[in-house]
Parts: sequence; structure tokens; C-alpha cells
Amino acid sequence: MSKTPFLDFCDPRFGLTGEQMPEKIEGLAWGKDLSDGRHVLIVTTDNDLKPAQPSWFWVLAVDPSDLSGFVAQVRPNVISR
Repeated sequence: MSKTPFLDFCDPRFGLTGEQMPEKIEGLAWGKDLSDGRHVLIVTTDNDLKPAQPSWFWVLAVDPSDLSGFVAQVRPNVISR
């Protein structure tokens, strides 16, 4: 497996540098693809049980051209009881 960066949260375009950027990213998950073919990436942080700090959820639409070689996993339908 090889890694290729495709997203820089400290890119000034996102406005998350300095005080605006959380201390750490806690979770990343791919969501259901959008109807236009873009992939949904869900990014989370938490506040480490510090009431004065927010928890964050970002939902990003990622263009397939930014993910060369991306192959979505197919998960069978799950029936819950």
C-alpha cells in the first residue's frame, strides 16, 4: 500500500490555520457518494471533555480526480433486527 496526500487542512483556503484549527483530527470516514460522483469524506474532532472547546464535524465533497486509484469498497446490504 502506498500513501498519497490529497487534503491539507492547513491550506489557507479552508480558514483553519492558527487558533481555528483543532488540536487534532480524531476520525475520518468515507460516506455515501453524491449523485454527481463526488465522494463524501466525514472528518471529526472532539473536545477532550473540555466544555469550553467545541467538537467539530466536517463533511467534505471530494472530486474523484483528486483520488487517483481510489476504489470504493462495496458493502453488502445489512439487515438489522
